[in-house]
Amino acid sequence: MNRLRNGIVVGFLLLIIVAVALFWQSYNNKILPLYPTSTFPMFTQSDAYSLGGTSTSEMRINDDGTLILICEIKASDYSWPFCNITVELSTAQGDEIKGVDLSRFSAIKLNAKYVNTDYKGFRIQLRTFNPAYSKFDDLESWKFLTYEVAAESASDSYIIPFNALKVPNWWLAHNKTPVKYAVPELDNVMYFEIATGNAIPPGRYEIHIERLELLGNHFSDEELYFGLISLLSLAVLAYLINSVMEYRSTVIEQRERVLELSERNKYLASKNSSLKNKVNIDALTGVLNRHASEGILEHLQSGDAIILMDIDHFKMINDKHGHDVGDKVLLLFARAINNSIRSQDYFIRWGGEEFLCVCPGASAIEGELIANKFKALLAEQVWPESMVVTSSFGVAEMAYGETVEMLIKRADSALYQAKHQGRNRVVVS
Repeated sequence: MNRLRNGIVVGFLLLIIVAVALFWQSYNNKILPLYPTSTFPMFTQSDAYSLGGTSTSEMRINDDGTLILICEIKASDYSWPFCNITVELSTAQGDEIKGVDLSRFSAIKLNAKYVNTDYKGFRIQLRTFNPAYSKFDDLESWKFLTYEVAAESASDSYIIPFNALKVPNWWLAHNKTPVKYAVPELDNVMYFEIATGNAIPPGRYEIHIERLELLGNHFSDEELYFGLISLLSLAVLAYLINSVMEYRSTVIEQRERVLELSERNKYLASKNSSLKNKVNIDALTGVLNRHASEGILEHLQSGDAIILMDIDHFKMINDKHGHDVGDKVLLLFARAINNSIRSQDYFIRWGGEEFLCVCPGASAIEGELIANKFKALLAEQVWPESMVVTSSFGVAEMAYGETVEMLIKRADSALYQAKHQGRNRVVVS
């Protein structure tokens, strides 16, 4: 499930990246029309306006929508006669006049031509305002950005990149502009101008303008790259987060599985221990059974003693009082002796009413003392129906080279002698 979610998230982000790339190709283009659908006001100027020239200019629009600049260039004392059409981009905003931010535009698209003349030069000009060096009442302080266009034919369409616009040296020298401001600025453009070219000879000229547009993008290449990198980073981050979540989920599942297995193992160990107890523990008395003695007796060595004991007249107890009472006698007998043995000793139900006590490290004399202690405990025990219960004991110490079978046989022989001598006594082999 986590892998599926991981794939869905990453796939979705990759789909967004593809969509952004397609949008960039199809819808990122930004166009600012200056003619014919512009809402900006336009006017015409010539060198006669505040420059001492005598040229005249007129602007009209034909029935077909063509914008026409009619220019009469006249020789005068002014060395650079011209005519132009100015698109006023500035607007009043409160007490200030603001231009247009063209920093997201990259080119000028111009459909224009001269008619009835061999002269074909244009000048594209932007006027920008920066309060650091510009004054509203001094148009010469507004920065000029210019580009000279040599028209190839009267019907050409021109694409002029903004990076072709330069700040003219005469303007820098005239305004003594610091070097840091000697670069094009497009964030506050006040005027856009189409003018006749430099060194135009005197005469009458007509410039027909069919279309004038500024081309740009809603988002810059840097923003696109940043956006794509951000989306790719998000995709990688989403993949990593989902991978971490998947890993964490796997770890949690494994941990839960380990806990489950641990609990299962504990349960099985408990069941196994219970089964072992059932195998090694006598069901009636709760002491070790003969099966458990196999692992104990095989470790006996010389100097270890065993005590074999048998309840006296136990058949008579069963016959007279019943098996329920007999079972209770067996239980009380086993409990009394098992609670009194040494910590290193083992008490085993050997079979029926016969029991075995294994005493590691005990000599025959010590075994006899232990057996007599058992005998005294039985005398103090309260038995069912106020009966008197006694036991006979056979003690044997393992000799060097003797087998377990031989040792048990000697203890059994001593027990037989105790029975034969009148019961309720201890005999050492």
